Amino acid sequence: KTEVKNKVRTMSSSDALTSSALVIAHPGHELFVYGWLKHATPRVFVLTDGSGRMGSPRIDNALRILKSLDAPIGEPFGLVPDEVLYRHILNREIDFFVQLTRNLATAFVRDGIQTVVGDSFERQFLAHDVCRLMIGAATEIAARQMNRPVRNFEIPMYGYFGGNTPLRGNDTLEIEFDEATVSEKMVAARSYEDPAFQHEVDYLLAQRGPDALRHETMWPVTNLDGYDVREKDAPAYEIHGQKLVDAGHHEQVIRFRDHVTPIADALLKLVERYRFDTSQHTMAHQA
Repeated sequence: KTEVKNKVRTMSSSDALTSSALVIAHPGHELFVYGWLKHATPRVFVLTDGSGRMGSPRIDNALRILKSLDAPIGEPFGLVPDEVLYRHILNREIDFFVQLTRNLATAFVRDGIQTVVGDSFERQFLAHDVCRLMIGAATEIAARQMNRPVRNFEIPMYGYFGGNTPLRGNDTLEIEFDEATVSEKMVAARSYEDPAFQHEVDYLLAQRGPDALRHETMWPVTNLDGYDVREKDAPAYEIHGQKLVDAGHHEQVIRFRDHVTPIADALLKLVERYRFDTSQHTMAHQA
């Protein structure tokens, strides 16, 4: 049994449509919405293989979990190692992100996606923020091409680890699961073989206790959420990156203004190429 304890609204059948997509930066993020994933069986897209800075790929772990839930796999799925993604960002290889966003939008239209769930823009984790920018642009393009809204939700990951992520709007979904689903979720989490990942699981349980796996939250966001933060202070990953450079682990810091903002600018330009053709009542793509 799945119980929704949302003070605003309950989880309806439209919240578990098969025409949904889950887009995440790393394998393992699917566990944050394991219960929803189990009921909705969305098509799942994963940007990196989850190898981190020095770890081993964990995309196969995610694949086993998704197959056990009959969730279809999308492309990209474990496309690049984390370090390669960071090099793309550092080297300002903007076309890489533009093409991936195009591919996501094409997949959303092909599958008639009505709901997209994905990583949150929290200025804590670089890959998560870039993933959210891509999700937003792809969702907006798909909505314009299909000439209808596509619901867009984000997963508040920083809040799961004790962060002070603010509460969101009135359509927030807060789902509570029974013991059987919680047990399944724990087994899935412990199936990951990466010690670093298990450390994260241990930390989560230490911070929030057993109920950490019982509750899931998804926040509604606008498609272009995250595109209006250019004048804020350096994000957490930029500060952390400077420490890694100072310690001799990296040669250069990935900075929001210098490396992430150009990606956002390019994706906005991509979105602007799609418009509504009022004369034909269809979407037109401007070359």
